[in-house]
Amino acid sequence: MKKVLLWILISAFIFSAGFSKTAKEVLDEMEENSQGFDSAKQVYEMELIDSTGKVENTKEMEVYILVLDEGKGTDSYTMMRIIKPKNLDGTTVMTLEEDEQYIYMPSYRKVKKITGSTKNDNFLDTDLKYSELSLVSGDVEQDNETQMIEETDVHYVIRIDIEDDDVEYDYMIMTVDRTSMNMERVEFYNADDKMLKTMTASDYDEIDGYTVFGRLEVTDVEAAHTTRMNLVEAEFDIPITTKFFSTLNMTSRVLRYR
Repeated sequence: MKKVLLWILISAFIFSAGFSKTAKEVLDEMEENSQGFDSAKQVYEMELIDSTGKVENTKEMEVYILVLDEGKGTDSYTMMRIIKPKNLDGTTVMTLEEDEQYIYMPSYRKVKKITGSTKNDNFLDTDLKYSELSLVSGDVEQDNETQMIEETDVHYVIRIDIEDDDVEYDYMIMTVDRTSMNMERVEFYNADDKMLKTMTASDYDEIDGYTVFGRLEVTDVEAAHTTRMNLVEAEFDIPITTKFFSTLNMTSRVLRYR
């Protein structure tokens, strides 16, 4: 029995030592690559696509990102605002910490904190849940357990456990391009190892010296429904501070930062 246990431990050591990098090292490099800027404003066209491939409707969204200094508990603050269509104009979601997220809907004229199982709800009628919005800015929660599960000549594959009882996912599998260190694909699984959702980033481009994806596709596997985000424009190192990210600013008709 002792020999069997010793062999298992030796095998596990050899397996883990066979990777050139740890999962955390890869995620750190990926985040540095996607958040090398200090701040950004990005505009996306969002297409909602049904199971037949037909575009049901479109939206336009502004995303404001502030990358924080190390040691502040999170990597970035984000503010996402719908600017089209007109009936949704001003709808805003702000993420400060993993468990501090707010939504403002002009029709209710009230800021509401997103808590508990609400994090599992979809953002409007898109395929993005509130708990997933931080991935749009390239922010990956690394306090959870991570594990390198595959390394090839072209990519790394990492498992990231999701330790949040309010979220329906148990873990996600992320594929990162080995050369560019860009995120390629994320698969979300429940505790029964059933894949519930996929997220694929592509058409990466360099703007003002920074790398940004040109397209992000999020697919609800069971519903066979997709939300496609196409980058329209991007500005980097804009003059915003933490004061911009306030519940009061969320209610402003125009988000000013200059």
